[in-house]
Amino acid sequence: MINRSAKTNSASATHPIGDLADGWRFRLTEISAGCYEIEGFDGAGRRVYRQGADPDALKQLAAADARGISNRGVI
Repeated sequence: MINRSAKTNSASATHPIGDLADGWRFRLTEISAGCYEIEGFDGAGRRVYRQGADPDALKQLAAADARGISNRGVI
C-alpha cells in the first residue's frame, strides 16, 4: 500500500530561507517536478503556507502573508 501523505520523496529538495520577513523562518520544498510549497513559522507558532509552480512568486506571497499577520499583532 502506498502512503500518499508521507513527504519522503527522495526527489524533493528543501531549502531553508530566513530573510523574507522579520521574525519568520521559511522552508521552500520542491514536492514534485515543478511543484513547490513554502512554509513560514514565527516565534509565536503562527504559520503561513503556499503551494504553486513559481518558487519566486511563492516567496513573495508567503512573505506578504507573514508581514500581514505580524502587522495585525497578537490578540
